[in-house]
Amino acid sequence: MSETYSVKREPSRSPLVLLGYFLFLGYLIGGFSFDVSSASAQELEFKPLSRRRNLVLRDCPIINGIDSLTIVKRGNKVLLPRKTNRKGKKLGARYTYFACGPNESSGYSLYAKATVDSEVVEFALTEKDFKEKPKSAGRLSSVCKSIRELSGADIYKTRGSDHFSDCRRNTFGLVVAPGGQSIGDSCLTVFDSDGNELASMGAYYPAGPPWRYRAYNCWGCSKSSMSGGSLAAAARKKTGSSTVYLQNGTQCIRVPDAGRCYNSSSC
Repeated sequence: MSETYSVKREPSRSPLVLLGYFLFLGYLIGGFSFDVSSASAQELEFKPLSRRRNLVLRDCPIINGIDSLTIVKRGNKVLLPRKTNRKGKKLGARYTYFACGPNESSGYSLYAKATVDSEVVEFALTEKDFKEKPKSAGRLSSVCKSIRELSGADIYKTRGSDHFSDCRRNTFGLVVAPGGQSIGDSCLTVFDSDGNELASMGAYYPAGPPWRYRAYNCWGCSKSSMSGGSLAAAARKKTGSSTVYLQNGTQCIRVPDAGRCYNSSSC
């Protein structure tokens, strides 16, 4: 006597349902990027990334209340305006061309390409993609009650003079020429634009004529030995900006780019 068995079959899924499933799974695992059709790509106005500076995309309201994005010059990270107090978001790869435009959800997305002819990738970013910085993180206003710019008598150097034979030769420093503002602190603390401490500079005594003041990283109170380029890289890693602030009492001296010299003829 033969026996019969019944087999329960799973209902078939339509191609659209399967596509939606895999897109959602890809979102959870790999982030938030999707390929864009060639028709949509033609409507986007891409801007090339410079090797020397970050790229700012304006009129890009991907998040309510925010209308601009900054792409770091390496092309692998996007930043929100500093006022949002949020960390940057890594893109998972390096891209060279960027655009901002509407998406199919009636919002806006960031679009990127590795080369002129490569496929366009869409980044459907939301505020949740940018983690909030800890509230305990240093605030520049709490360490710098007032800020002044470098004067013509303030000489900022990314490395020491050629005749130095000690650690000052390869570290950043500040020299105040005659007529410059007095600096009383024997130790200057260096902060980035978010108020995070990066390094310190010890005063060199006696300053020696004709200088009013000299301080160097690696000297005195300093526990590090960094060039101006290394200092700029440390600042960019935390904030996306190479600007640093030298604290003298309650006042800070702003150095626009720690990786370049100011008022020096020997850099």
